[in-house]
Amino acid sequence: MTVNRSTWGYLSRHLEEHAALYIVLLVLAATVTVTARFPVYFRADDIHYMNWSAAHPNPLWAFIPSEASILGSFRPLNTLAWWLCWRLFGLNPVPYQLVIGLIYGASFVFLFKLVALAFSRGAAVLSLLAYLVVFSGLSYIIFWFSDMTFVLEVFLINLSLYLLVSAAIRTTRWLVWGVLAHIGACLAKEPALLIVPAVAAVFLATRWATIADRQRRKVAAVLLTMLVVGIALTIGSPYLRRRLALNLSIGPPAIVAFLARRLRFYGAELLAGNGVLIWIASVYLALVGWAKRRRVASRALHYLFLAPAAAGALLATGDPGWGLALLCLSLALIVASRAATSAAAVWAALPLIAILTADTMTRTYLVEASFGLAVLFGVAAAEFLEGLKSDLQRLRPVFARATWGLVAALVCVAMFAEAPAVRARLQALSVLSAARQNFRDVVLFTRDHLSAEGQHIIILDYNELGIAYGRDVRDARAIDGVRRQKTMVGQQVQMLLRLHGAELVDVHNLRWYRENGDAGVFFVAMNRYERDHILALGLELDLVYEVERPGEGAWIYRSVCPVPEGS
Repeated sequence: MTVNRSTWGYLSRHLEEHAALYIVLLVLAATVTVTARFPVYFRADDIHYMNWSAAHPNPLWAFIPSEASILGSFRPLNTLAWWLCWRLFGLNPVPYQLVIGLIYGASFVFLFKLVALAFSRGAAVLSLLAYLVVFSGLSYIIFWFSDMTFVLEVFLINLSLYLLVSAAIRTTRWLVWGVLAHIGACLAKEPALLIVPAVAAVFLATRWATIADRQRRKVAAVLLTMLVVGIALTIGSPYLRRRLALNLSIGPPAIVAFLARRLRFYGAELLAGNGVLIWIASVYLALVGWAKRRRVASRALHYLFLAPAAAGALLATGDPGWGLALLCLSLALIVASRAATSAAAVWAALPLIAILTADTMTRTYLVEASFGLAVLFGVAAAEFLEGLKSDLQRLRPVFARATWGLVAALVCVAMFAEAPAVRARLQALSVLSAARQNFRDVVLFTRDHLSAEGQHIIILDYNELGIAYGRDVRDARAIDGVRRQKTMVGQQVQMLLRLHGAELVDVHNLRWYRENGDAGVFFVAMNRYERDHILALGLELDLVYEVERPGEGAWIYRSVCPVPEGS
């Protein structure tokens, strides 16, 4: 028993001392495994960044707004990253996927180091587990190369916060590096303008009395400057105002309806499934903090407050809009009543507020908010488990072991219940991967066999399939949603073929074919829905090429007669 305890103690100390190293190794292994298991290909906005990179030999052009505002956004660090990847990897998608996966994984390394420094290693581990359990669905951003802007931003946000907190707690030599990382995060995506200085400033304010006077004044001056500049740029930039400001001219009823739609959409995304755990953790922290403020706190309240938190979560599932609104309210109560966790609440709240004026796209601002929410969950879980451990030490060993056994059983039941959802997501990723690779093969076949003669190919547009882009196109995590998604639209396919050297191939839509079509035109179907739509047109078609992987396929047909008159 002595040997076992000694061994366990050594292993515990070793893991605690080298936790960051093991997380790095885990990130490397996971990135390589995911890339090998779910390879993908370029799509949609990826092509615009690659086309820009190919057309601009000087990387400094990424910092000229008039030249580098791609798809209406000026994010120079993202553009520069694409420029570097294009120069290094060209049209090989595997290195892009590895780079994005590694940067995304590095975000969690610095999240762990930040939470361990600001709270505890236990809270850091639980924060990572919370992200894995609640927000694993957001990890699809590594399969959409255009989301490199999100990946770069969250990595630099976590790095900057870690460096700024280190400057406040340890030594100010990290201050300059923290500011530089913050500037990089802002150049990757705009929300970092306010997230980083606000979170760091709140953290500094809550630890003010424990930091040396000269050190805290220096850090405070820098953070205040960052915050003022961030507010000024957010308010003063027409581009940011256009993205974040609500159009007040539409009238109160329309504004209320608009906000209700946003709350319902993002509430459904955030609080679905395991997201209810975020609600329970936030309400738990808010209620316990409120009780402590009024000096009525006791050990029993830490357990009793779980009941209203869970009940509120169940009630909120009736209307996800109410759930998100109440979650924001609980974050405000945390800021008002719990100094130690207020910085994490601010980290979660700022992006959630911006959500109210954002387009309804799953990844918009939820990626930034997810890290703050995961920290809140980790802190709440660490606090609860620490209290439970303390209370159990007062019981007889048999009762303590029984209680821990019950907790372990509940965790196992939860894992078992989650298994079908995890399996469904993995199946969806398999279909997504197959569809992207099928499209890659179609592009390469077109380049190798159709470009020499100067052919016309037809790519169906969204409206020709009855798809409303703003309503029906989602970053789906279910198989049916993935199968219905279009891999690419005509303009982007044209640009991609040009990048591949297929200069003589012209890409058109179905309307062009009805007006100008003749024999010899090629139709491309990128999934089964597009294939069925093409076959239903009543044309005489010959199958030229097909590729099919488990779950999806792609086909090329050649029209063997002119388009019928009047069709």
